[in-house]
Amino acid sequence: MYKRQKVNINLPKLTIGSHVLMLTSATQHGFATYHQIQVRSSVLNQQQRWLINSTQDSKVALPQHFNQGSIQLSKMPSGNVTPNWHALSTYTQEYPHQCWEQTISRAVSFQFNPSSNNWENGDKTLNADLAKQSQFQSYSNMYSYFPNLQAEPFLTAYTYLAHSWLENSSTPIPVDKEKLKEVMFNIIEGMEYWHIDPQSKSMALLALAQNKDIDLQEALTIRQKLGTSDSYATALQSLALKVLGADRDLYLKELKALSTLGYQDSNQNLFNQSSHKCFAALAFDKKSNEQESLISEVIQQQQQNGHFGSTFANAVCSYLLQGKAKNNIGYTPVEFTQVGNTLDYTNENESESKVEKNYWLKMQYQQSMENVPATSNGIHINRQAFVQRNNEWLALNSTLKLTVGEIVKIELIVNSSIAREHVAITDSIAGGFEAINPEFSNQLYSQDLSYEWFQSNRIEIKQGQAKWYLRHLSKGPQKFTYYNRTRHTGNYNVAPVKVETMYRSDIFATTSATKVKIVERN
Repeated sequence: MYKRQKVNINLPKLTIGSHVLMLTSATQHGFATYHQIQVRSSVLNQQQRWLINSTQDSKVALPQHFNQGSIQLSKMPSGNVTPNWHALSTYTQEYPHQCWEQTISRAVSFQFNPSSNNWENGDKTLNADLAKQSQFQSYSNMYSYFPNLQAEPFLTAYTYLAHSWLENSSTPIPVDKEKLKEVMFNIIEGMEYWHIDPQSKSMALLALAQNKDIDLQEALTIRQKLGTSDSYATALQSLALKVLGADRDLYLKELKALSTLGYQDSNQNLFNQSSHKCFAALAFDKKSNEQESLISEVIQQQQQNGHFGSTFANAVCSYLLQGKAKNNIGYTPVEFTQVGNTLDYTNENESESKVEKNYWLKMQYQQSMENVPATSNGIHINRQAFVQRNNEWLALNSTLKLTVGEIVKIELIVNSSIAREHVAITDSIAGGFEAINPEFSNQLYSQDLSYEWFQSNRIEIKQGQAKWYLRHLSKGPQKFTYYNRTRHTGNYNVAPVKVETMYRSDIFATTSATKVKIVERN
């Protein structure tokens, strides 16, 4: 007869990384049970960069709440205007979100990045992801960002365009060309019950042109139907005509007139600035002033951030800049002294003993998780925890302790001053929690997640994180909820939650870190 017995095990201090605990039986030698524990570092690596002119003082302010001894300064001449391909390769390899657009964009960036050989077996990894494309296809042969979501005309047209770019590569996208060709014409003509925007129609035109499914006369006829709209659609249409060998006068005059317009933050911007600029640069003449100006802008952003702003921008800009050589002149260390709240450093080129005119200055340092401040750039997020007791939800505070076996609700409030598109939220699940996955239809989610919600959104709970992918985010405060059970006693740091617009790298927000204490039930 089996008897249930509770055993408390005090664990020793564990190193950072993954650990597997094995519990065996002294009486039943064949019995063993395993439990995996993931220990994450509470120290975060931070980085800041600035473009410096020689007229500026060689001083930089100390960051807040940095770990002593962790600061490093380095610099790179700004004239070195080739992308940081190595940083882009690392970003492509480690990108955490995996929708269909991000899968094909990573494949494109991989193929046209000369540093992709740093990613061992990258083509095999990407081909395995590309092989899952049927999960993202609907009955109408169109694609959605995540499985079982609404089909997206723009994404479908972009898939067909990426197919042409990758057709003869080691990461091709196998498609039924005849079916997708028909879908492109349906997008251009407009589909029943669908509102299809000018960018989607223009992308479909470019995809047809790139795949040589139409000739120049057919493209001109389609363009006449589409008419003039915004600068982004115009850039796509202009590139389609250029691909088919059109006379420059048929598209450059209109493109030049629009290229001086600024890009504004609005809910109509589906993608970030760099992707717009790289499509426009592809349409302009090679080495023209217009193209060189756009290339310089996107490279400066990439040198600063390590990527072009999104996976989509990484793909388009990698395709544009594929002829640019690897960056042989990287960042070099800079010596400095701390004076009060500033760092004084010497801006001198050691090889030529000359002061450099323009250069990028990079500061790297570490922060303890609990000292990382909350941020808000164009959007705001707040996190609150509640524990269920006597059929009520009580707000968790410093005086209210959790016990093993309780249900905890996490509420995330996202507030945007305007409606936005393609928003991602990532929250780290507390170490002592076991998240309740909504995929198992737990009744706790019955009031929060409806069938209609899942038509345009997705929630994933895995690898210690809860992630939301929102096709649309309405203006004003919006609430997102997930539930957990407390499983292990101890004191836990909980990393900040982050909300970001996936195609606008400048729009994001984070909370501060929090602490959770779980004690044994009396």
